[in-house]
Amino acid sequence: MDYWISLFIDDEMDLDEKIDFVEKIHADGVFKEESLTLLRQEKKLRSPVADKVPAFEESLAGSLSGKSPPSERRSLFAFGPWFRPLAGWAAAAAILALFVFANMSSEPSAGLTRNRFIIYEPEMAQVEISGTFTSWQRIPMRPVGVSGYWEARLALPAGEHRYFYVLDGRRQVADPTVQTREKDDFGGENTVLNVEHSI
Repeated sequence: MDYWISLFIDDEMDLDEKIDFVEKIHADGVFKEESLTLLRQEKKLRSPVADKVPAFEESLAGSLSGKSPPSERRSLFAFGPWFRPLAGWAAAAAILALFVFANMSSEPSAGLTRNRFIIYEPEMAQVEISGTFTSWQRIPMRPVGVSGYWEARLALPAGEHRYFYVLDGRRQVADPTVQTREKDDFGGENTVLNVEHSI
């Protein structure tokens, strides 16, 4: 039933199917009520935001029982037009706070130097970094927008470190931006990075 009602609402029926649909509605009262309920819901979805929002449970109960939805209750959105802008500002403030928190450049702990690891791999769905500074555990890298670059910012102690990137969880590659490398015990290649004391 829902399939035919959906086709009717989306105007995806040819004329013969519309004739069959109208005949079915006239012959089956439950089908008629369910169709009208879904059409009313579709009308609400396509209309501008109203001051009243029906409770989800009541709408669902009405749809399942084939009855029209009960009268609407007042919701938080019914307290006037001032609530929507206030909610929008609150959401914008929360997003801004998350962005600032995520991109804070706090100073690394004493004796550590902040390093940015970056690799260009636009075809990959996942890129990780693994090295002596992670106890060879894989650390996920973040995509830099939609540029194809992946990055990780890590605070490292001074000294010599070995690492590699893992592409899509299976392929190990050395850092193409660092020339110093060495063979590992498994037939792969590690990048060797020398971190100096920060001043």
